[in-house]
Amino acid sequence: MESITDVEPTRISVRFDPALLAALDQHRRCLPDLPNRAEAIRRAVQEVASNGASTRKPRARAAEGAGQRTTFENQSLRL
Repeated sequence: MESITDVEPTRISVRFDPALLAALDQHRRCLPDLPNRAEAIRRAVQEVASNGASTRKPRARAAEGAGQRTTFENQSLRL
């Protein structure tokens, strides 16, 4: 059986609106090693995944405000 470290990473492409990209860059500047954008996103996703986000029940978009944009707050990704 292959371990997860034996699998070649998959490249993905995402689009950010200017406000979210500015929030990402601000978040990166708060980190001691100033990671590039891809690494900052990878770390945020890993943090969310390691905190058991996949075991949470999905929230209704209407309940959380479908018109609101996701932002970085306190150096972590709020989903």
